[in-house]
Amino acid sequence: MVHHGAARLEVAGADLTMIQVICTEADGSGAPIFPRDLFLIAEADPKPALVVIDAWLDTVPAALSVRDPQQARLALHPWKEIATVTDAAMWLLCHTNRVDTPNARDRYGITGELRKKARMTLFAQSDEDDNLVVGPEKMNNAAPIPASKFTITTVQHFAPTDDHDGTVPLLAYLGESDQTAREHIADNYADGHDTADKDDVIGWLAVFLATGPRWATEIYTAADTAGYSKGKLKRAKTKLNVSADRESFSGPWFWALPQHEGTAPTPMSARAFPWTPWSSRGNASTSQDALRTNGETRGTPETPRFEPPTGPGRCCECGFHIETMGHRPDCTANEGDTA
Repeated sequence: MVHHGAARLEVAGADLTMIQVICTEADGSGAPIFPRDLFLIAEADPKPALVVIDAWLDTVPAALSVRDPQQARLALHPWKEIATVTDAAMWLLCHTNRVDTPNARDRYGITGELRKKARMTLFAQSDEDDNLVVGPEKMNNAAPIPASKFTITTVQHFAPTDDHDGTVPLLAYLGESDQTAREHIADNYADGHDTADKDDVIGWLAVFLATGPRWATEIYTAADTAGYSKGKLKRAKTKLNVSADRESFSGPWFWALPQHEGTAPTPMSARAFPWTPWSSRGNASTSQDALRTNGETRGTPETPRFEPPTGPGRCCECGFHIETMGHRPDCTANEGDTA
């Protein structure tokens, strides 16, 4: 029998020797119930760095009804205690519910107590281009940051059978979104509810892009001045089949009509951030301190960039899994290719 969970980890380049499955039986079977079986985590050797519970609701005792806030707290509080004991991150996964609302607080599965209890939550959803968008929806001790965008590709990992085609999904990082997770939630809601001025903003955007590609920040500023919200603008973008692209892996976004694809706006050298290896960048806090003189800030503080993932089979320069993904287009490893 194919173990698809392990297959996904292998395709992603994970080191399976660093991963353990929490179970109640010595043969690897037996689904745990928490907090009854928290000792399996507390006594694990070596101690875990990250514990993923998928799905959290499947491990809650049947006697607890987490629809009741008090009982939900009884089920959640032990996770805070075990995190303190092990110094590990506890990641409880749940599904969103069917509540029709733009407010992220109302979308947390069967109970909103999850959001209240967690120090940070990550919200996963699709954007208007059907990419997977994942970003912090709540962070107790940090400012909002843009969500991250991923595309899902399929990798042939097993020989096809009558029951399965042998493919395994693989996430590929596309870069930062230009919105936070909360803004994506609000836009997805508005997409099905707000139809006012729809034709007006479509016409406005078509005219604005008629002469060629324009930088996304420029478009948002002009749309705001014209009285169009970001949500309406992005829906017009979808209707017009406008593409969003970047000149470099971490550079600024620009939009283009189908007839202008393959071209870019006038370069924005002051706002283009060519990707460089993480090891060559300074510490963000140090860079910000270096810009301060007598209490005043000079220039623009360096923004931390995506750190390429490491692991077996991954390129040390771009972080891509070489066997399944090759190299990122701007990776120096491509310079030796003649094909």
